[in-house]
Amino acid sequence: MVAAACVAAGFAELFFFAVSIPYLALIFIATLLLPPLLLWFYWDYEREKRFREIDAALPAALLQAAAFPKRASMEKIIEAIARGGHGALSGEFDVALRQIESGASVKRALENFAARCPTALAQRSVDLLLATYETGADLAPALKQVAEDAFDLQAISRENAAAGSLQKYTLLAGGALLVPAILGVLLNLVGSLGVGAFAFGEEGVAAQAALAQRQAVQNAVVVGAQAYLVIFAALAGFFIASVEGAKRKAVLYFAFMAPLALLVFNALQAISIT
Repeated sequence: MVAAACVAAGFAELFFFAVSIPYLALIFIATLLLPPLLLWFYWDYEREKRFREIDAALPAALLQAAAFPKRASMEKIIEAIARGGHGALSGEFDVALRQIESGASVKRALENFAARCPTALAQRSVDLLLATYETGADLAPALKQVAEDAFDLQAISRENAAAGSLQKYTLLAGGALLVPAILGVLLNLVGSLGVGAFAFGEEGVAAQAALAQRQAVQNAVVVGAQAYLVIFAALAGFFIASVEGAKRKAVLYFAFMAPLALLVFNALQAISIT
């Protein structure tokens, strides 16, 4: 539905504004691609957010499971986690509990949970719970150790995220605003100086030829600067996404930085400086 609406909007732009809007091809491509792309990334962000919430709640849930007696029923452990107020994790265990009540085995219900939340911590937790269920062994020390390790890893992740946020926002601001602004102002200033030199120093056909030559050089420089901004946005987006451990987000960062950089550059480059 979203793709169909984007296609309709894009062809409406071509039909109604074919003459009046500059860069119509760029606008048409953006209309076709950006809404589905942003919608997909929003869905992916919500999915990853849910996974993070589940991972954040798992250590407390593991400690809760470790507090049960050795021969405690796994159904009781799952029910306790489902009713334990662990947010999204409790919701997932409530699904597992209802599956068990509907006739599914405990193993199948826990494996379904791991499939819905394919994180390393969730898989490790399910493996320990299944080992407790199938062997009857007392895995409380192992559950406590996994919970403590998870707490430590979460603390390290928060520290790394705080340390990398400065680099992230510096690159975003530089690639989308600062660098294109500086290039746009400099090219504008250089172009104004060239016109002034022509006005006071040359006349006739030779002057016209010199002006045309300068204009061609300036246009080539503008195109090169725009290409540089696009490449810079792509590299910066890839670097930020790599640091965050989610390389697919490079497309999202590029989709944000490149159009904004070109908009700032062209706006400042077109302003008349007298």
